[in-house]
Amino acid sequence: MVTDIVKITPEQQLQPQISFASDLTIGGFLNPSSALFSRGNEHGKKVALALDDKRQQDQKLINLRSSMEQELSQDRLEQLEQQITLEQQARIKAEARMSTVLQRVSGMETRMQEILTANSDLELENAKISKENELSRHCIEKLRAKIIDTKELQQRFVTAELALESERDLRKAIEMQVVEPIV
Repeated sequence: MVTDIVKITPEQQLQPQISFASDLTIGGFLNPSSALFSRGNEHGKKVALALDDKRQQDQKLINLRSSMEQELSQDRLEQLEQQITLEQQARIKAEARMSTVLQRVSGMETRMQEILTANSDLELENAKISKENELSRHCIEKLRAKIIDTKELQQRFVTAELALESERDLRKAIEMQVVEPIV
């Protein structure tokens, strides 16, 4: 029989156990219900203490693993919160930029509308000026025609005056001949 109880590591526990007492192991693992593990005898107490120590170490490992997972989770959560905060700040900045761009676009639309209105006003003004120019051309053509008519009338008048003057001169000459005695 085994007289000394040795602590069994988890790696050793997974390995098949060689035992002189067939009821110490089941399928290569320790059988806690074996008579040798009974708390009533000295060996059983040592085995029970060793198993309790192992359970405590396993629990410590579980607690440590859980604590580490919580710390990792907490770190990950903090990282995610920081990332969310950064993304929110980036979103706020992007919204501010977008708002500025929309204001600029709105200003540009207003300015474009003003330009279109001014352009429309200019087109109306140009159309008005074109009509006035057309009327002016028509008036100028009429004036030219009247000037030509006036020049023709002046020439006729001058011609008529010359004819009248010639006729007067001729009458005077005729009258002078009639008044003068014939010698």
